[in-house]
Amino acid sequence: MSSDVIEAEIFVGTGTAAVFLSEEPDVDKMGWEELGIQPHRSGPENWGYHEADVFRTWKEKPLGINLVIAQYIDEVRLEIWHLHPDLVVGLGLVQEGDSWFRPQEGWIEGAVWPEMPKAAPPASRYAPSF
Repeated sequence: MSSDVIEAEIFVGTGTAAVFLSEEPDVDKMGWEELGIQPHRSGPENWGYHEADVFRTWKEKPLGINLVIAQYIDEVRLEIWHLHPDLVVGLGLVQEGDSWFRPQEGWIEGAVWPEMPKAAPPASRYAPSF
C-alpha cells in the first residue's frame, strides 16, 4: 500500500431508478452523479416532503422511483438496503434470506443482495424511556 493512503476500505453502493416515461427525455441527459449512490433520506424540506422512494433531483419534480432504497443508521454505521415493495409485489417475488425468487417462473432468482458490511459495535447500549 502506498504511503499516501491513510485508510482503505471496501465500498458497496447501489444506484437504481425506474423512470416515468414522461420524464425519459430529461433523465437521458443525466449522468450517474444525479442518480446517486448515497443512502436515501426522507423528511420535510422547504418545498415539501421528500420521500425516500422517489427519484428526483433535489427541489425538482419526481422523475421516477428508486428500485433499491438504501437506509443508513448513523448510530451503528449500518446501511440496510430495501427492495422497493412495488417491485416485489409487481414481479411476484418471494424473499428467502438475501435473495428474492419468482415462483411463477420455477423459483428463479430475481434479485440478490451482495454481502454487506456488518454494523459497527455500539460504544454502549441503552433503552430510552418514553
